[in-house]
Amino acid sequence: AHDYDSWAARGNTGWSWADVLPYFEVLERRRDGGNLADHGELCISDINIDHPGIRAFVDAGVALGLPLDESPDRGGAECIGRALTTTFQGRRFSSADAFLKPVKNRRNLIIRTNSPVRRVLFRGRQAIGVEFGTAADRRTVHCRREVILSGGATNSPHLLMLSGIGPAADLIAHGIAPLLDLPGVGANLHDHMLVDLTALVDPAYSLNAELRGWHALKNGVRWLLTRRGPITVGASQAFAFVRSTPQQAVPDLQINFRPYTVASHGAKGKIGINVQPGITLCLCQLVPQSRGRIALKSADPDDRPAIHYNPLQGAGDLATNVAGVRWMRRLLRSAPLGNHVIAEQAPAADADDDQAIEAYLRGAMHSMAHPVGTCRMGSDADAVVDQRLRVRGMQSLRVIDASVIPTMVSGNPNGPCIMIGARGADFIKADHAAFAPAVQGRAA
Repeated sequence: AHDYDSWAARGNTGWSWADVLPYFEVLERRRDGGNLADHGELCISDINIDHPGIRAFVDAGVALGLPLDESPDRGGAECIGRALTTTFQGRRFSSADAFLKPVKNRRNLIIRTNSPVRRVLFRGRQAIGVEFGTAADRRTVHCRREVILSGGATNSPHLLMLSGIGPAADLIAHGIAPLLDLPGVGANLHDHMLVDLTALVDPAYSLNAELRGWHALKNGVRWLLTRRGPITVGASQAFAFVRSTPQQAVPDLQINFRPYTVASHGAKGKIGINVQPGITLCLCQLVPQSRGRIALKSADPDDRPAIHYNPLQGAGDLATNVAGVRWMRRLLRSAPLGNHVIAEQAPAADADDDQAIEAYLRGAMHSMAHPVGTCRMGSDADAVVDQRLRVRGMQSLRVIDASVIPTMVSGNPNGPCIMIGARGADFIKADHAAFAPAVQGRAA
């Protein structure tokens, strides 16, 4: 709740917890303990495996004083529990499964794949369509009302800059005539950066053997026949939300637990399950202070943009992550989990002073693939979209995706992005009389 209240406090009227909660409630079809709802499109479930490693991790956190709470979105305090997943009957349930596939045959919807958008078309400062396709086969489509960008935190700002909307000096440097000097386009990039702690454990506390060789084949057949077993779960099976220091008002660290370990093999970086039985604890700082940006490499739409993350540059980010590594070690060494740990691998147990942990962080940290913020919502001069997700200074152009998030949410942004989509749909319908919302708070 505090994430969205902070959005509203920064001038984003209409985005407080009280404003967004009804959208989550109407979108979700929940099947987790104590939270059952049948009306929503997005399926949310408890994980359907019970494994000694998962139980030991949760019990270790409880032994350290963390309350057991498997629906942390309802509280927002320190807690530990098994993960919730967007799955249905043992399969990943994506936003396409929830919202696109059920309506893909509607007469007023055309889905084009392998059709990258190259630029937005304008008449003055009014968006009138897009150009898409390849350099050799360019096509255009025009709109009667609005162009809506939903390319995510990388593609939406890139497309705006290719279309002449962004930092004027950068556009001119790449030969693009500025249509609107909007310095915030591409700025404010931040992400959940991930760092892992791995350990060798007693075989019964790891899934490594179940995910290799004939055991993997057996579990694959089990999944095909029953939709159950270790293949049904996501990357992480349990979590802890903790504070880096007692002075923190709310949790600022998330620790995920995986009862397996992976490694890259070969020059192409192929991922495989390790032979030795192991477990992984994964740390992310929930609301990092570090900021990067998305930038042009050229005016060619086929050139991917430059992505500059600049992790650990923000005030306090390094100290917060060092505290997070120490928290992971407390969990790893606490009974009952600690009773089954054979050896700490990365970082090694003897890398225990701040300098050694800092060196490990700088070498091991990687993106959790949660980029947000590059078309930030707000009312100040650097904001890209307003509170109704309209590009400031332009007409008939909106951005509705993770890029509008002003500051990171304290958890995975998949659900919040879907909420933003539903709110954006209501804004569009409310702004065009022909498409007035039939049910307030629910996307058509």
